[in-house]
Amino acid sequence: MLRVKDFDLEPGETYPTTAKHGAGRVLKLKKATLAMLKQYITDNNLTPTDTLWKSKRVMQNWGRLKVSIAKKLRISFK
Repeated sequence: MLRVKDFDLEPGETYPTTAKHGAGRVLKLKKATLAMLKQYITDNNLTPTDTLWKSKRVMQNWGRLKVSIAKKLRISFK
């Protein structure tokens, strides 16, 4: 999960941690993405140690999407 401190907001770079703590890498952000990220951080008063999203919320969204698609395709998960 990315934290606010994983982003360098001046040059627009992010430093993600790999799943198994492998070699570090630098990813560039587009100017529009960087502007949205800065706005999100400001609007939500995030500190450097805050995460940008919670895994529980991602799970909930995935569950809702799965159910929605299943209804459209008339599939049952039972």
